[in-house]
Amino acid sequence: MMESWSVVRRCFPKFHYSNIPNMIIMRCIVILLLLIPFKLLSVNIMELHQNWRFRKAGDNTWYEATVPGVVQMDLIRHGVIPDPFYGTNEDSIQWIEREDWVYELTFDLPNFDSSKNYELVFEGLDTYAEVTFNGEKLLETSNMYRRWRVDVARLLRLEQNHLVIYFKSPLTVNADKLRGTPYHKTAENDALKDEKVSVYARKAPYHFGWDWGPRIVTSGIWRPVKLVEWDNIILDEIQIYQKSLSEEQAILQADIIIRGDFDANYTILLKNATNNEILAQQNITNPFSENVIIDFTINNPQLWWTHNLGEPYLYNFIIEISKDGQVIDSKSMRYGLRTIELVREKDKFGESFYFKLNGIPVFMKGANYIPSETMLPRRTTADLDRILNDAKAVNMNMIRVWGGGIYEDDYFYDKCDEMGLLVWQDFMFACSMYPGVDSAFYENVKQEAIENVRRLRNHPSIAAWCGNNEVDIAWHNWGWQVRFLIIGKEAQEMKESYQKLFHELLPDIIKSEDPQRPYVHSSPLSEGGKSGNLDNGCMHYWKPWNMNDEFDGY
Repeated sequence: MMESWSVVRRCFPKFHYSNIPNMIIMRCIVILLLLIPFKLLSVNIMELHQNWRFRKAGDNTWYEATVPGVVQMDLIRHGVIPDPFYGTNEDSIQWIEREDWVYELTFDLPNFDSSKNYELVFEGLDTYAEVTFNGEKLLETSNMYRRWRVDVARLLRLEQNHLVIYFKSPLTVNADKLRGTPYHKTAENDALKDEKVSVYARKAPYHFGWDWGPRIVTSGIWRPVKLVEWDNIILDEIQIYQKSLSEEQAILQADIIIRGDFDANYTILLKNATNNEILAQQNITNPFSENVIIDFTINNPQLWWTHNLGEPYLYNFIIEISKDGQVIDSKSMRYGLRTIELVREKDKFGESFYFKLNGIPVFMKGANYIPSETMLPRRTTADLDRILNDAKAVNMNMIRVWGGGIYEDDYFYDKCDEMGLLVWQDFMFACSMYPGVDSAFYENVKQEAIENVRRLRNHPSIAAWCGNNEVDIAWHNWGWQVRFLIIGKEAQEMKESYQKLFHELLPDIIKSEDPQRPYVHSSPLSEGGKSGNLDNGCMHYWKPWNMNDEFDGY
């Protein structure tokens, strides 16, 4: 009852309670709980974004830190470095990537219950980080694209929790690889001459320089940090599969992963949030599998279309798990009913390459989307709104998320869902060969791919997955083997690495985690402008850009 009282006080913080007799308080609680239309969930999330500070390792000068953020953002804000986009200031800030950086936070809890579960969740750490909590090392990270979750219940205390994140220089971490492996030879966009470590780091390739942008190798807490408190179970992953779709009916399947200690019987409810219709209900008894499958149907379904063909209709689903009538955890998600097919059939020209949306062939008009900011946390949702609204305004219906950048924020894909923009989604590899035969690198990429496919697979806007940007065509046509003397065992190892990553690992993950979408191992598949090689899939036509062709060459 006192837990309920604390909830009431949080809901009505300006009310004066001090002189009210306890018996009246208790009666008021009962009445309020009957009248207030909310559910008391057992999952609470505390964002840890305030009161951070940072310093260069070895220095004693601390600065206030922005979280989410990166080192360069705060050094600019504190006047330590100039704006790197002005004049030649880019050259004067290159020392930052060679240093280690320390972030620190001390925080208290509003309450603490030792019987509950507590997890620190790091949505994105850029990139090589060692995390210590209350004096104990929690984890080491090596991938800015991954999400990290750590149980901290036994270390947590009510007051003075101390969280330290030590970021190591990507150049220092990968220095030894420059002497023992050949892959850096192909990293032509990496702006350094003798320290091309970008191909070994699971970090946005464009941070190391590109032909269209500066070299700003960031470090920092680039996505949110949370402390999640929950009781015995929690909803984890949810995927909805579309088993069949017709004008009369959509037959769907929800695959729900539950984590925790299953100490009782539970009920899972799946509802249409728009009209509160219960679409499926399933009782699960102890013991049961963490993976729960629920089938459900929607009659007379409304389809999701690109904006130029119809309405991008989205269903709003709510998934609840309850015990004894009380909702323990709840997740909401939007879902679009549609079919997408990449048609690759032999024809008189070679092989076709086009998409069908809901059975209709669609001419895709779009653009290659690179990240809109080098210091990624500086972007706002308004920036993404402007870019996507502009794309729609000029009649684009597909955006390609380019493999030299990042898997975009959830907000980006939510907006594409809403606006009826399809997304061609690259995995984050571009214009270089990568060490797929290295077991640690391979496993790191495997977890990265699984996590991001699971995060994005429920978006109707995702049309296809692509292994990389221009790696295959570069290996066969850019002359690396001659220019960089990549021969013999080195050449064989690089070909094997490509095979393992882009013909085995990534398509296997798509087959397992998102089997209803197409996968292409690389883009482009045809060499632009070469006679006899214009008959296979997509092409990147560079000539108007770098070969003096006129614009009408397109």
